[in-house]
Amino acid sequence: MRLAVVVLAAVAAVVPSLPAGAASPAASPSPAGLSVPVHRPAVTVRAYWTPRRMAAARPAELALGSGVRFARPSSLDSYLRRLAPGRAASSVPGAGAEWAGGGAVAQTTGKVFFSLGADDYVCSGSAVTSPDRSTVLTAGHCVDDPETGTTATNWVFVPGYRDGKAPYGLFAATHLVTTTGWETAEDFDVDLGFADVAPNAAGVRLGDAVGGQKIAFGAPRGRDTYAFGYPAVAPWTGQRLDACSGRVVQDTSAVPSTDQGLACTMTPGSSGGPWFSDFDPRTGTGTLTSVTSFSYVEQPGVLWGPYLGAEAQALYDSVASTPGA
Repeated sequence: MRLAVVVLAAVAAVVPSLPAGAASPAASPSPAGLSVPVHRPAVTVRAYWTPRRMAAARPAELALGSGVRFARPSSLDSYLRRLAPGRAASSVPGAGAEWAGGGAVAQTTGKVFFSLGADDYVCSGSAVTSPDRSTVLTAGHCVDDPETGTTATNWVFVPGYRDGKAPYGLFAATHLVTTTGWETAEDFDVDLGFADVAPNAAGVRLGDAVGGQKIAFGAPRGRDTYAFGYPAVAPWTGQRLDACSGRVVQDTSAVPSTDQGLACTMTPGSSGGPWFSDFDPRTGTGTLTSVTSFSYVEQPGVLWGPYLGAEAQALYDSVASTPGA
């Protein structure tokens, strides 16, 4: 049986948390994957994103559409049934609800806006702690469309987005990276992207404006997890931060992958939104261990995210010390 997929959707290296061009750029190869310096001035990119354009931007999932990922036997159901809310006390229903807890996550999570060709799209993303205090984690399909070989332009991160407002300003990308597996083969196991961003219009760096969340590579699997994002397809509006919580399960089908699944009803627009283990609802802080990547058409109500392993760490290392300017 082949299933259709619609894109949404002991710790080895943990980085500590921080306190609170006119033409398409040419891509260059790197050990980490696709590496694209952005030549368009940040002021030009910020000016592009008027409130009207932000409101009209479509979820990036619609750019890729839906297709067949790979064969899945009927045993898929056996481990999807194990998806359930985690044992830890949760401030949101497992299936999802608007996030009312506040804390750091309400600042570090935001919307990603970008263009692919003549069309404008939206995803979710998270500010990540980094040496240059200018790093954003999102999904690979929010950076690059492998089906057309198109890399995103006009890429900005809007942390703390709420009801059309950008309380901390717009942070335009100066460098974009995604994995070789995503860029060359549309491999959802490595549907990851990072951006290095310039300061906002006031000259404040991302990390100084909102802080950053810890990120882990090679973390244990099967953890209690919180997922955040801005789902924009009904019944969600994409205007406020939403969240799910539960226990993730490893893909153990006959055609295995490294993805993990989480019971969650968030819809397109939530792609690239952060997944946390060791999340504290009181402070809104945790450890980034994945992002929303996709869901199966035949299995609604379950999101899947890539595992942050060695390839993800290489991507992070390739931008985390690059000054955003």
